[in-house]
Amino acid sequence: MLAGSRGAAAEVELVTKSKSPDACAAQEAPVRLDVDVTEVMRLCADMQRGSARSLKSVWREKGLSERGLFILELVYAGLDRPSKLIEYFDVLPSTITFETDKLVAAGLVTREALPTDRRVVQLSLTDEGRMVHRETTETINAFLKPRLAALPRAELESFMTTFRKIVGVIPKVGQCADEKAPAPRAQAKKAAAGR
Repeated sequence: MLAGSRGAAAEVELVTKSKSPDACAAQEAPVRLDVDVTEVMRLCADMQRGSARSLKSVWREKGLSERGLFILELVYAGLDRPSKLIEYFDVLPSTITFETDKLVAAGLVTREALPTDRRVVQLSLTDEGRMVHRETTETINAFLKPRLAALPRAELESFMTTFRKIVGVIPKVGQCADEKAPAPRAQAKKAAAGR
């Protein structure tokens, strides 16, 4: 639940029921998100909403979703197989099939079987897909670069380091908290380098 998505900086109260049969229902205590947790979630939601607003005209013009535009970025970066996208987004295969079908229908992506293994499908951007990718990249840069440029370089680097520490400790679904998962951006860079 993103409490901050409504812009409220106050704590969010979540009432939970005790699982203990001995617990008295009248003594249920509210469970609150920590103030720092709430603030981080609010800031992340605000950043996501701001970038989504800046891309809304592109979505509408192309008839795509935010995830569809992000898939263009990921395919461009080297995550060019549906299986890689499924893992990256941690969604059902049908979700990626639906999104990539829309991209293929829009003429932005092609789907081809690898010559070395016909069972493996590879995604590629078409010329139109590269143009849309360029347009979305320029739009996101126009939204974020002025904000980042307003920070002194040392402050920006400190922010990035801190934010990577926060995001880097979030385990994948089904992964134990003590197992370290590679950051998605690092996975995309590694995949692009291996191309």
